Amino acid sequence: MVSSRRCWTRRFDEGKRSHPMKGPRDTTIRVLRPQFRRLDPSVQRRLQQVIRNRPGTVRWGTLRRTDPFDATGGWERGVPVDRALVERFLRGHAVDIRGAVLEVGRAPIAASLGGSAVRSVEVLDDDPQNNRATIVADPCEAGSLPPREFHCCIIPEGLEWWRRPDVALHSLWESLRPGGVMLHAVRSIGYPLLSDRGGEPDRWRLTSSGLVELLLRALGRTDMTTETFGSLTTALACQLGLASSDLRPEELRGDDIRYPIVVGSRVVKPQA
Repeated sequence: MVSSRRCWTRRFDEGKRSHPMKGPRDTTIRVLRPQFRRLDPSVQRRLQQVIRNRPGTVRWGTLRRTDPFDATGGWERGVPVDRALVERFLRGHAVDIRGAVLEVGRAPIAASLGGSAVRSVEVLDDDPQNNRATIVADPCEAGSLPPREFHCCIIPEGLEWWRRPDVALHSLWESLRPGGVMLHAVRSIGYPLLSDRGGEPDRWRLTSSGLVELLLRALGRTDMTTETFGSLTTALACQLGLASSDLRPEELRGDDIRYPIVVGSRVVKPQA
């Protein structure tokens, strides 16, 4: 005996096949599709974009949240997005990393980037608890560094916390030999940076034009180049505390000057 449930299910399936449900939307699409296909491809793309971006159609998924995926900015997940972009900037200027190198920060990378061209690396930090620091000094204090000592100065981090960034940059500039190169990266947007000493928050964020103005005031030089790194995708990932491994390689490589995460600068000290 066939149960009443199975009989009802069979009749329902047969009804669906013989009387497919059609709504106003299906009818509209069926009527407009031939007209749409006659349009110029550029107009088709524009209409598709308008339809996809109409209010109320965004699928937030796991992005609809008030807390980031990682409160440390991505360090607990891997290499943070902004750090990956800083290293990308430095790799692009690896030929400048040579001789005696002065590096600011807690995660030295000069030796790995410069290779055999690097003769020595001094790590600068004003925190005596940093075991990797070979020079413990505050660059915000004038005369705190040896003059004309280094061929290259790398600043992948630091300016965000400096009380007087113009003074610190001038001190580092004075420590360069004539012909030396200063490679500097600063965050433009992103998650709040906290220092290792009591979670002290960062003080500064700079755009490309802001960094140029600061360097002109600190160094008095116009012979410099700047680059911006980041896009809308990487900016969102950075704010959400995602790591570089959460993105595709092409997403990390794609840059959009409207959404800079990192601004890099290269300044060469005159020979005389």
